[in-house]
Amino acid sequence: MKKIILNLMTAANLFKCTAMCFVVTALIGCCGKVNTTDSKFFTEDGMSTEKTKTFVSQQPANVKFYVEVSGSMNGFFRSNLSTKFKNEVWSVITDFMSSDGQVNVYSEQNKAAVAVPVNTFRDRMNKGTFVSTSSTNVPDMISRMLDDVNTKSSEVGVLISDMKYDLVGNSALQALITQYSTDIRNIMMRHRDVAVCLIAATSEYIDKNGNEAAPDSPYYYLIVGKRSNVVFMRNFIATLLNNNKSFVDEIEWGIDYLSPSITVSDYDYLTEIEANKSYGGFDDECSITLDFDITNYPWTFENKDYLVKHISIKSEYGAEAVIDTKKITYDISFDDGKQLKRTAIAKIPVKIQNMFDKSDVFEITLKCPEVQEPNMRFMRYLNSQDVNDVTTTYSMEGLLQGFYSSMERFKESKPVHLLISTK
Repeated sequence: MKKIILNLMTAANLFKCTAMCFVVTALIGCCGKVNTTDSKFFTEDGMSTEKTKTFVSQQPANVKFYVEVSGSMNGFFRSNLSTKFKNEVWSVITDFMSSDGQVNVYSEQNKAAVAVPVNTFRDRMNKGTFVSTSSTNVPDMISRMLDDVNTKSSEVGVLISDMKYDLVGNSALQALITQYSTDIRNIMMRHRDVAVCLIAATSEYIDKNGNEAAPDSPYYYLIVGKRSNVVFMRNFIATLLNNNKSFVDEIEWGIDYLSPSITVSDYDYLTEIEANKSYGGFDDECSITLDFDITNYPWTFENKDYLVKHISIKSEYGAEAVIDTKKITYDISFDDGKQLKRTAIAKIPVKIQNMFDKSDVFEITLKCPEVQEPNMRFMRYLNSQDVNDVTTTYSMEGLLQGFYSSMERFKESKPVHLLISTK
């Protein structure tokens, strides 16, 4: 009898041991490596080891404004007549300047700007006092502004001008026009540490009889300073102009946008291992949504075709990542309920499929082109044949080419990585 009981106890213990071994084996099978690719960007349990930097804009410590006052600008300054130019210039200036501030006015060729008290500037602008027959020199204005602005202390300069290179009475004008881009290049080569943004806008242009000569005459805001400060000012000024329906385009140079800021807002049935970095439970295929924060990128990224052209999602080990271009949407806001503040999110649906291993790593890049081209509306202002044509910008090509040939370019794309695993 004792022998029978002993045998039964032995059998029971053996069953328990076998069951425990089965459970342990199952746990080991379920809890294996999440990252089976041995990617250097993730640990074995799927945690990111990547250290990325994203671009952050920053409000400048101080803003200096420079305004061109010359014969070609007369139509924006006509006496006691309201124009979008007057309203927008005043709005931009007073948002960054106290009542005792000063506006720097360029009114004579090859001479330093004259500091005018801000309220005196408004009075003269509205009453037509700035209407003149003088001419200004665009390269000289830019050079003097750059020498005057302390960009290392987060100071920004903003030049407001029609950017027409028209040296009235100069017999060598045509020769100077051909050298325009070289002059701009030489100026910018002395200031390689700054970024530049050119914002194009439009306003009514009034002739000397008080009639509207053009409803959409181009004028510009040229911003110089540190990259983070220039982008902040670009977003503010362009947002104000956009709200007033006078924004045309913006082009910028010398800015490294670093790695894209991406949030995974929808990850289907997957389980989150590390937010926006790694996800498990993959089976056959899934759909995720990548939210690209394009707030600080050029505004051209609001164009869906342009955006898709510059997004790259590459698998390291052969899985497919397919962007559903028809379902791309944007979430764009131009204020935060208190003040003008642009935010722009591009929501990109991506289907993950055909994974050949138990996990894969995707390299995600948002590439900025080395050369940012003007949009179609801006292009209409180019190739001007007449300096007096108020619907185009005479000599603008020389200005753009000077910036293109001198400003620092950033060729390397800085990706972020996403891990998808079956574990």
